[in-house]
Amino acid sequence: MVSAVVALAAGGVRWWYDAQLANVQYQLKLTDRLRDEGVAIAWSYTGPRAFKAWRWLPRPLFWTPRYVYAEQAADDVLDKNAAAFAELQMQTMVILARQLAPHVQADAQGRRDPLIDVLRRHPTLKRLVVDASIRGTPAEFDAPIYTREDLALLERVLPNLKIEWIEVN
Repeated sequence: MVSAVVALAAGGVRWWYDAQLANVQYQLKLTDRLRDEGVAIAWSYTGPRAFKAWRWLPRPLFWTPRYVYAEQAADDVLDKNAAAFAELQMQTMVILARQLAPHVQADAQGRRDPLIDVLRRHPTLKRLVVDASIRGTPAEFDAPIYTREDLALLERVLPNLKIEWIEVN
């Protein structure tokens, strides 16, 4: 009877381990694809803190992609990879205002935008850092800079996120 309980417990632990590892492998595949598109991703340790258990297990098991930096990516990368962003277990996303503004304006005008839908319904995303400084403005010479009105529109479109707005001096 004891050996049956031990075998059942060991099977349960193995099933849990395989499920966790499968999720990590899927997240690695997503991050590799996004990295090829110019998106940088930082991983954080999310496993047990007691006894420094992370030293005993393979490194990727308790690591999760938490911070996504999309400001170096081309502007159309967000459109092409909206589905990948939806499945990434990120908590914070850093993005340029020029990458996000067309999506926000489309959604505010009543047109359905896949990127805004992903950001609005994302289960783990909590913070959106939007760079509206000179670096985040459109590349055209006479393009207007982004203002607090753009921030207000963004907050109205994405009320579920904490938005950190970096603006021009």
